[in-house]
Amino acid sequence: MAIEGTPALSSTGDALVFSSRDGPHEVDLWLTKKSGSTWGAATLLTGGSTYAYNNMPSFTFDDARVLFDCGTEPYPESGGNDACEVKLSDMSVKVVVTPSRLPNARQSWVQFPHDSLDGVLFESSWPIGAESPETVWQLPASSAPTPIAKSFSNAVSPCGLRDGRFGVLWLTRPGNAAGAHELTLVARDGTLLGALTPGVDVQDIGIGCSD
Repeated sequence: MAIEGTPALSSTGDALVFSSRDGPHEVDLWLTKKSGSTWGAATLLTGGSTYAYNNMPSFTFDDARVLFDCGTEPYPESGGNDACEVKLSDMSVKVVVTPSRLPNARQSWVQFPHDSLDGVLFESSWPIGAESPETVWQLPASSAPTPIAKSFSNAVSPCGLRDGRFGVLWLTRPGNAAGAHELTLVARDGTLLGALTPGVDVQDIGIGCSD
């Protein structure tokens, strides 16, 4: 079985979710669990998905669900990409958020969903004049999505910490003329705390946070 993309490890370290082309869809998510020093056989997680591409997994804080990209195209920016989740208890899949829930018709995709204390963080674009730079949105449990990081555009790949802060890759910090993807820490309310890797271009393939 060939692994694709970035896998996700549970907070307890005994469950791993990864994507592979060995399932019924173009790309599917699989789960393997560790017992002692041995990892068990992989179990298909996204057999019930209606999407061709299911990848970029991330565990929720309670390790009960896995958030992931679910789309009709291999690359989210091509459009047709939503954010989904699968419950590990029964492998039921549901859509968490789609571009149609965002307050502008130019939003054609969402990606990189991650858990946070206040809802699901994800990446999409944000209209500023004639441009739609990428930024980080948050979907609370009982209200509409909000562009929580709109004050610093071109922020991508969010990941949440258990104290409410979250990390992003930020391209447009003043002084970052090269547009490097700097790992940046953001406060719970969406205000900037500071760049952790100034001048360092972190590869934008999805990041994970742990505390």
